[in-house]
Amino acid sequence: METHGSSKTKSKRKREASSSKTSQNKSRSRRKSDDDDDDDSYDSETDSCGSPIDLHKFDAISKCESLNHLKLSNNYFVGAIPSVISKCSNLRTLLLDGNIFQGLIPLKLGQIHQLRILDVSRNSITDRIPIQLANCRKLSFVMLTNLANPQSDQNSSSAASGGCGVREFNAFDRGIPYEVLLLPNLQIFWVPKANLKGRLPDNWRSDNSNNTYY
Repeated sequence: METHGSSKTKSKRKREASSSKTSQNKSRSRRKSDDDDDDDSYDSETDSCGSPIDLHKFDAISKCESLNHLKLSNNYFVGAIPSVISKCSNLRTLLLDGNIFQGLIPLKLGQIHQLRILDVSRNSITDRIPIQLANCRKLSFVMLTNLANPQSDQNSSSAASGGCGVREFNAFDRGIPYEVLLLPNLQIFWVPKANLKGRLPDNWRSDNSNNTYY
């Protein structure tokens, strides 16, 4: 025979068990919803790299005056290269390769006087190579185009970093400003099949004192 107190205890335990089960179901439902949201963020019509991103939305870049190295390689950035990057006045390395940047190289990049390495290859950049780059007197490495197989890169380091394997579409107008080629510290100026025209300076050759190669 069950007492009145025993019946109340069993009823209470049933309610607690039911409440616990309901809470677990809600938690599972929330986790599933979160997972679905994560999957949607990587959807793309062209590949699995996610939706294109406009770098102009990241205003914080203009406040990084002490930044020395900025690597944005193999992402999915679109639009023009933001000229506000020039606010990073202490940049030594600027890597923008493997995106979908369009238009010209910002003239204001010539204001980054500490810049040593610049890579804008594998984008859709056009127009002239800005003469303002000659103001970056410490530039030693410039890569404007890169014909290496993006698929092989993607199978190695690029795949680990989420690279999209973007192919080379940079095509520049006219030639290379003499002032850029004659930079005192320039060692490598890499521009294979960049649609360039014109002549090299008469006083410039690959075996000169600064070992520049083109």
